[in-house]
Amino acid sequence: MKKERLKKASALLTETRLPISDIAVNCGFSNQGRFAKIFKEEYGSFPLEYRRKSS
Repeated sequence: MKKERLKKASALLTETRLPISDIAVNCGFSNQGRFAKIFKEEYGSFPLEYRRKSS
């Protein structure tokens, strides 16, 4: 289930300009800090870095 939430988050990061805090909440994470930590563990970069690399 965590991987599904992260996959959705990665899509929102690359396909939208939603704030990262909104993406974290929309994907079921309790806060942006926790989301960023888990995202980095899975994708190797923080959400903002991931978004910048994809644009």
